[in-house]
Amino acid sequence: MSFIDVEKYHTYARLRWPNQNTRNQYLGYAKRLKHYLIDDKLSQEAINNFLLSLQGRNATNKLNCAHYAFIKGFIECYTDELEESKTKITVLRSTSRQGKIRRDKFLEYEQMIYLERNLTGQLRIMLRLFFDTGLRVSELLDIKTFEIDFGARTMSGIGKGNIPFKVKYSPHTRDILVKWIDKCVDKQRPFLFYHGNGNIPLKNQRAACWYYFVTRCAAVGIKGVYPHRIRHALGYYLRAKKNFDLSQVKEKLRHADIGTTQIYSPATQEEVDKKIDEEIFHVEIKGGRSGE
Repeated sequence: MSFIDVEKYHTYARLRWPNQNTRNQYLGYAKRLKHYLIDDKLSQEAINNFLLSLQGRNATNKLNCAHYAFIKGFIECYTDELEESKTKITVLRSTSRQGKIRRDKFLEYEQMIYLERNLTGQLRIMLRLFFDTGLRVSELLDIKTFEIDFGARTMSGIGKGNIPFKVKYSPHTRDILVKWIDKCVDKQRPFLFYHGNGNIPLKNQRAACWYYFVTRCAAVGIKGVYPHRIRHALGYYLRAKKNFDLSQVKEKLRHADIGTTQIYSPATQEEVDKKIDEEIFHVEIKGGRSGE
């Protein structure tokens, strides 16, 4: 397939990834990939050499999420051209780091309560909103005040994949949110971070959000609390603690693939045996033990 329409990918990227940082990252990958094209054609060899340049010798069978998302999107952009030239590209996705998260790596509900009590100001309200709604970092940072419905307790916007969303938050969060917006710097963009105590927004909002959560949460006693981990905490809480089924958790977190949601479905032999006793064998549970 001739790589003749670079602008096509630029247009695709603008529509596919509304977050500018993500889009710029993938446009950079596209520029780098162009150097590996053979006779100006997209091929399996060109893709493999490109991935090797990013990750070393195991690139084609140990692909990280960002590289996989770029290649998947790139192939999607040029689907018609690939089909026309009968060119097939195979990209193996590695087991993601998320898939390796053990149960003890999820933040527990009690830890979320502790953080909510010990954080203040902007981080406190953002913590509650991340856990109430399951919003991603860029989605919450992009929220405008007019997209917040206090009566219906919803937030609306454009999320991952340029897909519109509307998510709910709790009555208690609404009360805190109203107070926060009343005193925040920018009444139209209530979740931005600023230089010191000034009125100039920080250039990289995502990095600032990550930095402040990690440092402030560590300061009150819980290390490694980055914003996306709060989203994980919600998924785990709904599935493992509140018995939401996977399809419900998928809907709440707006996952495109149920496979992503399965990381919140840990099960032990003890849990399986207990469920079978109760629901299949109809064994009455007394004092935490099974009894006929």
